[in-house]
Amino acid sequence: FIEPNREDIDFVEHDFKVSIRVPSSNETVESYARPPADIDWGQVDVGAYEAWKIAQGEGITVAVIDSGVDPYHPQLIDRIAINTGEIPDDGIDNDNNGFIDDYLGFDFHKYSIGKGGSGNIRDPLGHGTHVAGIILAEHTPDGLMKCIAPKAKLIPLNFMGPDETGYIGDAIFAIEYAVRRGARVINASWGGPSCSLALRQKIAALESLGVLFVAAAGNGDPYTGIGYNLDFRADYPAAFGLPGQLTVGATNIYGRMTGFSNYSYNLVHLMAPGWQIMSTFPTGGKARCSGYSPAPGYCYMSGTSMATPFVAGAAALLWSYRPQATVSEIRTAIMKGVTPGEYQAVSRGRLNIRRALEEI
Repeated sequence: FIEPNREDIDFVEHDFKVSIRVPSSNETVESYARPPADIDWGQVDVGAYEAWKIAQGEGITVAVIDSGVDPYHPQLIDRIAINTGEIPDDGIDNDNNGFIDDYLGFDFHKYSIGKGGSGNIRDPLGHGTHVAGIILAEHTPDGLMKCIAPKAKLIPLNFMGPDETGYIGDAIFAIEYAVRRGARVINASWGGPSCSLALRQKIAALESLGVLFVAAAGNGDPYTGIGYNLDFRADYPAAFGLPGQLTVGATNIYGRMTGFSNYSYNLVHLMAPGWQIMSTFPTGGKARCSGYSPAPGYCYMSGTSMATPFVAGAAALLWSYRPQATVSEIRTAIMKGVTPGEYQAVSRGRLNIRRALEEI
């Protein structure tokens, strides 16, 4: 029989699943001990306070492709990049971009198989809200935490289901949408062992579009909580090693790599704070803080998921200072500006935003 458009098919692959990056429940005391007294230890460690005197992410949009976000959190509500061409909740694609009611963002869960897609970006898991808060939660006088790029804008995109997994096909649609909406940085705090050529090609194309892709290195063995060497046990998209990508491992308050963080001298580019990080969390709904919550709407979490947004926020901050910089220049500045140490990463260091600003 005749198969229509067969000549247009380049390749076929399984639509693999990936998951959000949360360390094993059997993680050592290192990660689940009482939270540190200094709730901003990560911001201090990366030199954010000095960097804020120079730039704060103005004019830069970051896409968080994750489990959604709580759009009504007081520190996030004014940070969302509103799609002004859309009228919320009217069931009409007002701006004719192919997505209905994408006023705040879009939910791509099961979109690629024709069973999903909506403008509801509420976060039932809490993961995406926590990640977004680290990047760009508004600095308020009574706020419990301060983010890395407080004047950047957020495009919240969900592709995760209630089981904390999502399809790569949905992630690819989310990446394409983020680019169309003008994102300069994409934060991907998720991954899995299956290597998708389609995802690799999509991420590889981002550099030429002026978009930096920041990925979590992963949290190692799900039973022991011990990190893997990605050279021998790959995790994707972390292990793609593409020129327009930064892969991030996690450090603790003592400046050491956490026991759960994946690592590699070839595939993990740098480390950043990922132990007991306090950030925003949904204030209603089904999400429950699995760590310590100092107040409603906030939660301590650990993982390379938390380290990744430190770097995504740093990229936004650098781009706001030097808007004409290329992806390569931003990436190089972050890599050259690290605080050196005995870290199993390409740069041998951990994030230092003040020094990265000097490099750019």
